[in-house]
Amino acid sequence: MEAIKRAGGYVSFDPNIRSDLWQDAQDLRDCLDRALALADAIKLSEEELAFISGSDDIVSGIARLNARFQPTLLLVTQGKAGVQAALRGQVSHFPARPVVAVDTTGAGDAFVAGLLAGLAAHVSGQPRSPGSRPRAGANLRRAGHHRQRRHDRPALQDDLQRSL
Repeated sequence: MEAIKRAGGYVSFDPNIRSDLWQDAQDLRDCLDRALALADAIKLSEEELAFISGSDDIVSGIARLNARFQPTLLLVTQGKAGVQAALRGQVSHFPARPVVAVDTTGAGDAFVAGLLAGLAAHVSGQPRSPGSRPRAGANLRRAGHHRQRRHDRPALQDDLQRSL
C-alpha cells in the first residue's frame, strides 16, 4: 500500500476483519490504523465500522473515521439496506436493489469490484456504468464463490440497464 501511495496510485482498502486470526487485538488495531491512514477509499461492514470507530451508531462512526483518516471515499455496507457512502465527508445512502439471495458470499467484494472498475473507467476517460449494485446482486443470485463468466453477461447487462 505504501509503494502504491508513493507512486501516486489510488489505494482502496477493505480490511475484511477476522479478529479470531489475530493473537493480539492491539496488533490488529495498529495494522488497521496504518492501512486506513494510507487508503483513499475504504469499504467496511457495519460491524467493522463499529470495531474501528468504537461507535455502534453509523453516522457517528463515519464521522469519527472521516476525521481521523480523511479518506476520499468511505463506504459502509449494510446488507439488504444498501450502503452508506461518504465522499469527502458528505454522507449519502444508496439502497440495495432487492434480489432473491442464494448465497451472500462475496457480495461485498463484487460491490467493490464494480465500484473500482467504474472509478478506473472514469479516470481513464472510458465510458462507465454504475456497476457496483448490479454486480453484487448478480453475485447474490448464485451459490458459491465465482467469477462473472461470458454466459453471465446478458443477465448482468440487464441488471445494469435496470440500474440506469
